Amino acid sequence: MKTLNKVAQPKSSVRAQSSSESAAKTVEVRTAIECTTLLTEHEHKITFNTAAIAYRTWRADKGHACRAVFLFHRGHEYSARLSELAEAIVLSKPGTIVVAWDAPSASEVAFAEQPALIDRFVNHVARNYNLQLDEVAVVAHSLGAVSAAAWIEDFAPPLCALVLATPAFEINLHVPFAWQFLSLLHRIRPQSTVRSFVKGRHLTRDPDQARAYENDPLIDSSIDVTSLLDVRRISRRVVKNAHTIRIPTLLLTASDDVVVKREPQSAFHQGMMASQRYYIEYPGARHAVFHEANRNEVFADVLHFLDAFSNSAKEPSTHSSS
Repeated sequence: MKTLNKVAQPKSSVRAQSSSESAAKTVEVRTAIECTTLLTEHEHKITFNTAAIAYRTWRADKGHACRAVFLFHRGHEYSARLSELAEAIVLSKPGTIVVAWDAPSASEVAFAEQPALIDRFVNHVARNYNLQLDEVAVVAHSLGAVSAAAWIEDFAPPLCALVLATPAFEINLHVPFAWQFLSLLHRIRPQSTVRSFVKGRHLTRDPDQARAYENDPLIDSSIDVTSLLDVRRISRRVVKNAHTIRIPTLLLTASDDVVVKREPQSAFHQGMMASQRYYIEYPGARHAVFHEANRNEVFADVLHFLDAFSNSAKEPSTHSSS
């Protein structure tokens, strides 16, 4: 499935640049053709009701934005962990802006409320850059992929493309009767938290990336029981209603993923009704495909897909009937 047919190039139009940029930093990035491009990264904060959302944007030019790609990170992590992927996307096409939020904690926003918050967030940022939703693509990983897929099923945004990387449709707890225990614990102590068993070596074969994960002080391995149960419930609904997603979709899976189970990923892909849906399994890869030893191959597949479907004609989305 590694070969995708190219489609029409995005239409050209004049777009207004957002004026809300702050805390900018500039880094030099050398492209494949050995020319140096200035890539800017900015940090932002916005508030929806009581939810304060921090997010980052990446751009490689000062022109008008013609495409936005929103990134949603895996659980326990944060937006800056996706910087390498963001830079690759930005440099792949002039006029692209990449946006990644820091998912709010469970104390700020319950996991079950994230799809609605994503809808407000994406629409807010798109308006700031004078972009329509059919000029927006989404790349989401693990728990972020669950939230993004639930948002798309619930709100039917007319996105141009969707990439779901190792979606956590069923977390692998590795302990018999673990879900029954968590349900009981939730009834007795609703505010309980548990710690993830996942170590850097479970996520990637790249020893440097594994060490970076282990030594990152901003990564919190704890998760509240309510969120775990919400993830399970919402994931089942997302897989059941996969047929409602008509956006061109690329599903990335890892053959040696011990963090989540692959059967629901396959069921989701098979249940989709979109005519343009693709599935890639990376042999030997572990869960964190964007930090894996073969991540350049993963990035190339993502870029090829995004370029193929940005602003292409697509089937109308339908609303979830959950």
